[in-house]
Amino acid sequence: MRRVGLLPRILPIGLLLAAGACGPGPHAPALDELRCRNGDAACQSSSDPFLLELEVDLVDPDGDLMGGALQRFLDGQLLGDREPLDALLRAGGMTAGTTEGTLPVDLGLELSELRDGMRIEVAVQIEDAAGHASNRPALVLELTLR
Repeated sequence: MRRVGLLPRILPIGLLLAAGACGPGPHAPALDELRCRNGDAACQSSSDPFLLELEVDLVDPDGDLMGGALQRFLDGQLLGDREPLDALLRAGGMTAGTTEGTLPVDLGLELSELRDGMRIEVAVQIEDAAGHASNRPALVLELTLR
């Protein structure tokens, strides 16, 4: 069996997405620096090579993230269902009324094909309890078959 390695390679895509969008409003949460969690260069879970362990910094001026939701994206397409933020916020050490912190995000890959050198873009977006949507930071990864 061949293992799949995911090597992160951050390209200026996040910058392009931010420049092309209107951006979140004054009450919307903001996300910054989507990255591999625990300093692991490959982002992969040790138990599942198709599970990415990521994290993203957040700021929410209203402190109303409890009751909000997380959305994950793969190559610009919504991946799975919206997930309530409450448990993720608690896992990141945050409580009700938190205005900033680091959100842990796991993202399971559902790829129909694998090619050495294939690039994928993963992104996340959150919505607070009032329905204000954040920006959508992205990370580009390159698959390396070993």
